[in-house]
Amino acid sequence: MPYKLKQTSPGSVEVTSNLESFWFFYNFNVDEGTKKVEIKRGYFAAYICQKSGKPFIQSLYGDSNEKKEDLYRKLEISNVAEQKISINNARLVDSRFSQFSNEVSQLHLFDFSDENEHKKEWIDTKGWSPKFKNPTKNDDGKYFLKHTLDFGQVKDRYIYWLSTQANANGTERFALAVPFIASSLMGTILALHQQDLPKISISVDEKSWPYPSGQELPGAINGFLMVAEGAFKAIALSGEVDNLIEQVTSNKPSKEILADLSQIIHRYPTPISRTLNTAPVTGTNSVVPSSPELPIEVLYLEGLNSTNPVDMIIK
Repeated sequence: MPYKLKQTSPGSVEVTSNLESFWFFYNFNVDEGTKKVEIKRGYFAAYICQKSGKPFIQSLYGDSNEKKEDLYRKLEISNVAEQKISINNARLVDSRFSQFSNEVSQLHLFDFSDENEHKKEWIDTKGWSPKFKNPTKNDDGKYFLKHTLDFGQVKDRYIYWLSTQANANGTERFALAVPFIASSLMGTILALHQQDLPKISISVDEKSWPYPSGQELPGAINGFLMVAEGAFKAIALSGEVDNLIEQVTSNKPSKEILADLSQIIHRYPTPISRTLNTAPVTGTNSVVPSSPELPIEVLYLEGLNSTNPVDMIIK
């Protein structure tokens, strides 16, 4: 669905009403001894693409008395139901612009302030509440393997995809994808900054897997949270999620992260794929089509059993 992107501070800039694609990412650690969550580093990206002509995309590079690298902004994403995601203390670090005679696009990458007091406020999802009903059958009507997640205020959250990795100590890591709806994982984990990790429960075919199973954490956890919408959903589940996490958290320059994201979004299916061969084509375009599907959240936890064994989720 089309979203509006607005800069609410400094000033007020209606950037676009044609936003189809956005991406959030942050990583966090959980101390094995204290169980405290520590938010580390975060990013936000917006990909705007549309047919050339009006309405124009308003520039995020307007006049300012501050240097761009020192300018922290507040932005807002809203859907057609006026449900909102508020973005705070975001700094525009890199952008890519592309133009043909019949279409234009912009890819912007922001990072978040690393000041400790800002981390809980990076992203506010309290105004975000799309409707979602947990499925009870597959589209083809065949055997339905149900997966759900409980995590703090997140209850009975339907899991689209669950992947685990095991070693001699049992489950070492898992990744899962869920719909981005009210009581989001993104907002829940940010609110846990410097607080205790709540119990995690993953249910597979009505069989519950609790973590931790006792009072103590059996490992020092590295965690990653990502939200993808539109063209950013072109991220492949088999391996690319791991690769993207490694790239984003390895202190790469922002221009390299932007290049990785650019490759991902240009794999998303559009009427044509822009290559040198299709550069002259103007009878159609590579604008990301509107979709009624919800954004997707990905939660990735590793190091679950770095000290003590952990039961298998999938056996």
